[in-house]
Amino acid sequence: MQNTVFRHVLLVCKARHERAWELGCEILQWLRAQGHTAVMIEAGHEDAAYAAELDFVVVLGGDGTMLGVARRMVGRAVPLFGINFGRVGFLTDAQPEHWEERLLACLKGELAVRTCLALSWKLTRGGSPQAGGSAVNDVVLSRGSLSRLVCVNIAVDGQRMGLLRSDGIILSTPVGSSGYSVSAGGPLLYPGMNAVAFTPICPFLNTISPMVFPGKTVFSMRIEAGSTDCYITVDGQEILSLTRASLRRAYSMVLQDTWLFSGTVYENLAYGKEGVTLEQVRAAARAAKIDRFIEALPQGYDTVLRDGGNSISKGQRQLLTIARAMLLDAPMLILDEATSNVDTRTERRIQAAMLRLMEGRTCFVIAHRLSTIRNADVIAVLREGTVAECGTHDELMRRGGYYSELYRAQFDAAQDAG
Repeated sequence: MQNTVFRHVLLVCKARHERAWELGCEILQWLRAQGHTAVMIEAGHEDAAYAAELDFVVVLGGDGTMLGVARRMVGRAVPLFGINFGRVGFLTDAQPEHWEERLLACLKGELAVRTCLALSWKLTRGGSPQAGGSAVNDVVLSRGSLSRLVCVNIAVDGQRMGLLRSDGIILSTPVGSSGYSVSAGGPLLYPGMNAVAFTPICPFLNTISPMVFPGKTVFSMRIEAGSTDCYITVDGQEILSLTRASLRRAYSMVLQDTWLFSGTVYENLAYGKEGVTLEQVRAAARAAKIDRFIEALPQGYDTVLRDGGNSISKGQRQLLTIARAMLLDAPMLILDEATSNVDTRTERRIQAAMLRLMEGRTCFVIAHRLSTIRNADVIAVLREGTVAECGTHDELMRRGGYYSELYRAQFDAAQDAG
């Protein structure tokens, strides 16, 4: 920091800390007397002062306060100077009684500025962003205290690394590698390195070991279905709790074996979505082409279905479950032989509704009737338990492989039946 002149200074004081606030007021007056423009705020909440044009930030607090302010300043190239009011002070090493000497040295450009790597993280569910932010120390995905292992599929820069079952995963910067990462068996990185430490927490069978990656590496971690409750912690602060219930709400399913319970038609369609209105149920039924059948029942939507709906046909039961999935409106959709119990004519009638249901969602479609998956972005063809081919419908047809044989056989059979 050589020959730098500061003009706009922000002071951030530890929340609800009287001594820090009193010293902050003293420093504020001192800075203004030196000719600087200075503003003081309390840490721990949003403030427009963070977004203002700044040349320098003074933090009065412990490491937690310093980290919170640093996360807000990621990418701004604004130096941070910490005055320690915490118990340890790894990041804020200037003591309150020596603040003037150290701060004056900073303002005169006599102290070097250390650049630190920060992590950028984002959580998506069904392709939709749910949360995100920055981390100065680490981002940790971990299981709940009384829960089983977390099962995570990991990719690095788009290349699959593998499936990891463990208590969690730590991604840490060089600054953060000296904490939780090292205690979990991870590498200790020199603070000036442009690198990220990847550390599994108590991995099952040690299938993936701790590793060091370049600082620009992109990690993709997908929590697999059936995983336990888990948490995302950023710089030691719990940001988000991912429960099995929240993951379950992220997708809806239409299965080959339909499931209906003893209750009214309305109750079966509205199951899984709180506060749904009758008009919303009717709209879903119309989209699934089952509304006329329901309205023809003795009590319409109030008709009671008994014995799992055995009094109606398999096709009608499946149309009801399709309507239920439309009503749930989840970001992910699983269709497992969803039209297997519907005749070809009925399938054509609901195809447009199914396409509307898939719009804007991540969809997994399992089908033997290949007309169902013709418009899929990617088709994976399974043969004897392994993936034999992958591609779009047109690509697979041009290759003339196993998919092409299956499709032509079904098309010829349909023509003969017609």
